[in-house]
Amino acid sequence: MTIIEYNILKESTLHVVLRLSGKKPIILFYPSVHNEIKEQTITKLQLNCDHVIRTNMYPEPKITYKHASLNKIKYEWSIDVHNNGTIIDHTNRQYSYIFWEMETTELIKLNNKFNFIESIVHSIQNIDFMAPIIINSKDIYLLDIFLENYGLNVKERNDLITFWLPQLQSKKYVKLQIMGSLKSNNINVFFNSSYYDEVAELEFKNEKNEQSKFNYVLRIFLLFQSLNETESISTYIEQHESLRRTILENKNYVVEWGGMEIY
Repeated sequence: MTIIEYNILKESTLHVVLRLSGKKPIILFYPSVHNEIKEQTITKLQLNCDHVIRTNMYPEPKITYKHASLNKIKYEWSIDVHNNGTIIDHTNRQYSYIFWEMETTELIKLNNKFNFIESIVHSIQNIDFMAPIIINSKDIYLLDIFLENYGLNVKERNDLITFWLPQLQSKKYVKLQIMGSLKSNNINVFFNSSYYDEVAELEFKNEKNEQSKFNYVLRIFLLFQSLNETESISTYIEQHESLRRTILENKNYVVEWGGMEIY
């Protein structure tokens, strides 16, 4: 169609909206080797449509809640989890993880400030998760260390980096920052801000709508921006114990990772 067919007249003002895509957030389940999961796990994802809209989901969930005035939609997967982390949905099909994607309805900027909430996880309290880092796009191994400090294991780090690698290396430098959280009954830590949990709330229940046995949830969402020029650059990232998987050993936990390129 032409501009005229859209009834756009001469000297009209056009408002262009840039929608950013949150790519490949995947939800992985890690049952404890010491505990067999026998309950059905209800995974609930609520999107705040003032900020984001869904694009793709797999397997397809059912919509269990729509609130017009609050502009929120809740999606739900009813699954069984095998001891190896494989999930089975209501059709008896097997999956490695739950997959979903979104687009923003507002512009997101990388900020140097964030809201950090103290945790009972003592090792986290002395780690600086605050400012974004800027690295040479040829030094992507620094991103691997960066993600390890936030708790991702080697497979999760490799999957995230290789998925985004063409965009990460599209320019000379790349600016990195993490949004996300680590939550359980007695842990409540936000990385950068609680914004991610506000726009895409994730919870796990059992069939009785009680707290699921998967009561530790680590969410890591990478924001990055490709740059041609920069005044500062990180050539070294100290490796911290911080959020290594040791704090989740012998627990039933969930890891979600995803990312978004900021323009």
